[in-house]
Amino acid sequence: MNPIKKIAIVGTESTGKSTLAEMLARQFNTIFVPEISRSYLETISRKWNYEDVLKIAELQLKKEDELCSNTNKFLFCDTEMICIKVWLEFYGLEVPKWIIQEIENRTYSHFFLMDIDLPWIADNLRENPHNRLQLFDAFKYELNFFKKPFTIISGTNEERTKHASDIVLSL
Repeated sequence: MNPIKKIAIVGTESTGKSTLAEMLARQFNTIFVPEISRSYLETISRKWNYEDVLKIAELQLKKEDELCSNTNKFLFCDTEMICIKVWLEFYGLEVPKWIIQEIENRTYSHFFLMDIDLPWIADNLRENPHNRLQLFDAFKYELNFFKKPFTIISGTNEERTKHASDIVLSL
């Protein structure tokens, strides 16, 4: 049996991560790991805090592990621990050692870094419409720093899906 190939989709807010994860899962007849932060933050009736981010990270890892055993050839992950690290650092918060260890030890066949060329779509959880380039650069830096294989995905949702799909097929 061939091992599962995990593909992580990362980037700042409103760049189509969830859309791409869902489209690729549909195309490859598999499942995807949803971004836990959105559902988690919708359940609290206050501004998020440091402990919330760490809880989100734990839940994200747990969900990924759970779904990895229920998939076929591919598992598309709508975020992972580099995202947590970027957000913690953006807000000037400490990155726990266990987050760094997860980044170093978890294996993904490829990362898709979502470009900021799609228009910003505001919602009640998004906070950074004016920091997109800064955050994009932070994601790119971290992917390079940790020597993760990645491709920048840009264009319309259809172009993004086609480009990403071609890369998945080559893995």
